[in-house]
Amino acid sequence: MAHITLDVAFDNEEEFPEFLEEIRNEYALIITIENENGPAGGWPEIKFEGTKENLERFIRNHYSSGDVETDDDLVAAIEE
Repeated sequence: MAHITLDVAFDNEEEFPEFLEEIRNEYALIITIENENGPAGGWPEIKFEGTKENLERFIRNHYSSGDVETDDDLVAAIEE
């Protein structure tokens, strides 16, 4: 199973659990909060596990920076 750990910034903390549930269902991912107060601005570090294809779709659709090269680097960080 492939995985990646990301810090996840979210505008509305009350909607955060719903967001994680949508991601879990849409991309068939296992989601684990690794650190509730991560080093990047205190946002939680979350481990996403699933197929490499589903992780890549998730990153490109929901975690995209808008810069193709940066997104490609992030996708390359997926561990198998």
